[in-house]
Amino acid sequence: MKLHFPSLFNSADLTIVDVGARGGLPWQWQPFQHRTTAVLVEPDPTEAADLVRRLVDKGLHSVKVIDKGLGASDGEAELNLLRNPECSSILEPNHKWLARFPDADRFRTTRKVPIRLGTLDNELSRLDVKRCDFLKLDVQGYESEVLDGATRSVAQAVAIEAEISFNTIYCKQPLFAEIDSRMKEIGLQLIDLERIWWRRANVPARISTRGQIIWANVLYIRDPWFSGDWSRETLIRLGMILCAYRMFDIVHELFATGVLKGSLTELELSEVDDWMSAQSFIQSPFWRWIGALPSFPFRRRVGRFFGMMSRCLHQNQYGEGVGVDAAHWDRKWEWL
Repeated sequence: MKLHFPSLFNSADLTIVDVGARGGLPWQWQPFQHRTTAVLVEPDPTEAADLVRRLVDKGLHSVKVIDKGLGASDGEAELNLLRNPECSSILEPNHKWLARFPDADRFRTTRKVPIRLGTLDNELSRLDVKRCDFLKLDVQGYESEVLDGATRSVAQAVAIEAEISFNTIYCKQPLFAEIDSRMKEIGLQLIDLERIWWRRANVPARISTRGQIIWANVLYIRDPWFSGDWSRETLIRLGMILCAYRMFDIVHELFATGVLKGSLTELELSEVDDWMSAQSFIQSPFWRWIGALPSFPFRRRVGRFFGMMSRCLHQNQYGEGVGVDAAHWDRKWEWL
């Protein structure tokens, strides 16, 4: 069963600012692309030039590109283009530490490219972007500088996703504790965390080990339970973002409370609930079969066991020597 897109979500637009947008907007946003304005920040000139064409062709409502790096102030910097372009950073890789792990050569600098720097607040003003609803940071250790230049944008955001390290992959980068503390200070609550482990390079393959926790994708939201903002506009935009991450239980709780506070109607809540229910099952016939089983002892454990086996068979997108949470963020659109 697949229901039409909820009319509630059609009543609002979503502005997503993707800082470090190599490869384009992540595909979990596809159901909302007709309501989405995407602002993509990519300092690599070659990659930036191709982003608009690719995303407009995919049906995105509006696409804008900032073809420079972001920092605490306007200026210039050098971008270290690494052998793996996705690892490129303004900061120097910490080669001595990285050498202990597999494929450390992917952090080798192939060339240095001079780039312009701006602040996110100034660049959004230049593009006449009035609002930043969702901010994604994938800046390889340069988070503090970007946030320093994004005070106004961060104050507007109802959610922020960031790739944050527990270890010094790049020289002088801030670590998880510092960024987490900063997010709390600006009123954002940690809602999800996907951890990544690396195993040591010199460990024999016959030794099974998870490895050391290295970094994580984290998701923060401006939770109305803390902020007190139960306005209709905030609830709709936050609901769209959380639906993209399949956090349907949180969406239902927020919208049900919104009904009690007069921001939403019972009919709107029912329509969104029906749509979320359909999204929960249409992606996997296997899970439909599990859900249809009659009640029996240990039914929940059986379902979890088969779910774990399915994830184990799923290809590891991060490559050899890398471990990912069992409840991987692929659950956005693949797993319940």
